[in-house]
Amino acid sequence: MGQTAITEGSQDLYQIMPLPPGMLMCVNAAGAMSLLNRKRSSLWNYIRSGRLRSFEIAGNIAIPLVDIAAMLGVTETQVYNAAITYRLLLWQVHWKGED
Repeated sequence: MGQTAITEGSQDLYQIMPLPPGMLMCVNAAGAMSLLNRKRSSLWNYIRSGRLRSFEIAGNIAIPLVDIAAMLGVTETQVYNAAITYRLLLWQVHWKGED
């Protein structure tokens, strides 16, 4: 996982390094629940309604940070920094989207 440290005032923040095309930075379902401050049933309702995308990888559900950021009305970098603060597992998922 690529990241660079930048200093803003007295805080060290991280920026996501550019990912290769077709890659998304994701958290697992437990991480998404922490970031959204929602329970499991709410998370699955968001996935079923299409507000959040999910990818099943080796028995784990990965949810893109960009979708969480859109729900919270913040940037993906801010969600990434929150995930690092909470020490959540981050996944780089290869997503074959529409070209």
